[in-house]
Amino acid sequence: MLETQLLTDLAIVLIVGPYTPPFSLISQPEVLGSLAGLGVILLLFGISLNSPLRKLREVGRAPLLISSIEIALMSLLSLLVGSVM
Repeated sequence: MLETQLLTDLAIVLIVGPYTPPFSLISQPEVLGSLAGLGVILLLFGISLNSPLRKLREVGRAPLLISSIEIALMSLLSLLVGSVM
């Protein structure tokens, strides 16, 4: 079910996207970017609703530690690249 929805969403993006030749159905790509960000937020919210807390406890603390380290490293890398540019 999820794979079908994903393929459908990708097909819609290809058809309705701002750079679709020979015409563009979206005249303001900035609005499309904002809606895409909102879509990602809603997708993550939906995934979190379907994840039982018991299952997360079974995984343990290792993913929490690894994800915290990754967030810190990516933030530091973003600051370094931003300061160079």
